Amino acid sequence: MAANSWPVEYGRAIPTPDGYPIVPGPTYLGLPRCKPLLGWDQAIRDSRGVCVLEGPMDLMALRKWGVPGLALRGAAASPATLELLRRWERLYAVLDNDKAGQEGTARMVETLGSRVIPIALPHNVNDPAELAPLPDGEAVFNTAIRKAVARSVMSQAPNSSMTNARPAIAAA
Repeated sequence: MAANSWPVEYGRAIPTPDGYPIVPGPTYLGLPRCKPLLGWDQAIRDSRGVCVLEGPMDLMALRKWGVPGLALRGAAASPATLELLRRWERLYAVLDNDKAGQEGTARMVETLGSRVIPIALPHNVNDPAELAPLPDGEAVFNTAIRKAVARSVMSQAPNSSMTNARPAIAAA
């Protein structure tokens, strides 16, 4: 291995045994230009709503539960990606529970407005991939979606189209 390289598995830096990244910087590496949205093939089938995620493992968790999702492969969405996301009526922002995820969610809300519904996962959960192996992971995820939709509905004006909103993506 060259002196200026580091171990990478599927585009993600491999952590040390104690869980810390070997090198500082972004979690997902590679593709210096446009990063295609993962999951587009299935998500585009229904324009009512889609979960926007950071990584491919998060997308795999949602696919396990039958929930449509798009993985950005990072917390920052380019202007072109944000424009593509306008195709959906609702965007459920489920970015990681860290500073980068919060900044990415804020940028989505700033750019796309009320169609973005930020999803707050429990404090001890960083992303949907951490919920996937749990026996109640799907239920915890669906509860987070329902709570976020309820908050969104309550914050809308009484005459808003969101008044009778139901999650377009959460499983029953």
